[in-house]
Amino acid sequence: MYDVVQAKKIPNSDKTKWINLGVAFEKEGRISSVKLDALPIPDEKGEIWLRLFEKKEKKEGMNSFGSQRSTSEMLDDEIPI
Repeated sequence: MYDVVQAKKIPNSDKTKWINLGVAFEKEGRISSVKLDALPIPDEKGEIWLRLFEKKEKKEGMNSFGSQRSTSEMLDDEIPI
């Protein structure tokens, strides 16, 4: 499985931000299908370039926010008023 991403230039910076648009699936050694969760945006030339990166394994116990706490644990926090 691969992450489908698009590079976005950050104004007044040399840095590039990678926007995750979806996933690509491999079958029998070839990319068999692509699922996009968002639409890509054309660049200043009107072109759309997408890149595929091997999907990284999530660390054990980590959620999608990079935290080891579950969502229910985060929602149960006391908020001082």
